[in-house]
Amino acid sequence: MTPSFWSSLPGIITALGSVVTVIGTFFLSQQKSNHEEQQALYDQVKKERDQTKKERDEYYNKWKNSESENMKLKKELSKK
Repeated sequence: MTPSFWSSLPGIITALGSVVTVIGTFFLSQQKSNHEEQQALYDQVKKERDQTKKERDEYYNKWKNSESENMKLKKELSKK
């Protein structure tokens, strides 16, 4: 004896709901993973940018110090 359509309908709805839940969970987990990758990439770029800025500031400070030393030497030479 085969079950009638109406008696099997709750089982079909439950199965479809389970499939939709699994698919939705999969896509949401992929989206979260993508977000974590983007955050890691952003952190890496920010770290590199900060390092570059630090190096640029150090170079500028060395240049500024050498300029002031050059000015002192020029003044000393002009006095002689």
